[in-house]
Amino acid sequence: MKRSNCKIKILSPLNKEVTLDLQIPHNYKFIDLFKVLKTIPCHTIHSGFLFEGKYITNKNSNDNLVDVMKNNELIIRERSFLTPKNLFHEIGTIITLDEYNLGNTINLYDVCPINHAKIGEWIGWGRGPTTIPITEDNNKMRNLIFIIVDNQSFVYNIHCLYNLINNDDNTLLIPHLNKKVDSSKFRDLYLGKKKTINILRLNRNELF
Repeated sequence: MKRSNCKIKILSPLNKEVTLDLQIPHNYKFIDLFKVLKTIPCHTIHSGFLFEGKYITNKNSNDNLVDVMKNNELIIRERSFLTPKNLFHEIGTIITLDEYNLGNTINLYDVCPINHAKIGEWIGWGRGPTTIPITEDNNKMRNLIFIIVDNQSFVYNIHCLYNLINNDDNTLLIPHLNKKVDSSKFRDLYLGKKKTINILRLNRNELF
């Protein structure tokens, strides 16, 4: 496969300017670059990167670098773990979404319809308190759950969703679908061993 020379400059307010000289194939994407950057000690999975003034997210992480480079050079700016940011602007989260094929999640850049806070943040983000109840905190992956039905995913605050369980008939309402499921599978996930990412897969025939 044909390769191109690429000079990638990383500008950071905390670290010295870093320049990577790479030979990349035509289909080398931002997501591939992120997988390299997370292995470099001066960067972390909680860093975010801006290109032309905007955060690189899963929406454009699959863009080919050769399509956006100028004179075989790419300049990106780092926002370190010390800079408050939406969870889904962090490269670790972007890589996780890619690994689990969750980039098409319906409300990923919208809100949780239960607590009405933006996914990856919380109401009052950046101007209110820094410590909030888990039912309001959508900025930590452990507080979120992705529900997948027929390859379509939705994301919610997992603690808020747990509070929707109807204990009288052991059912759970899935807000986006306005349908119920038996809550047993969800209870087991919620009360079980904590995971890197919470995913509940449902079949259409489980809905009623």
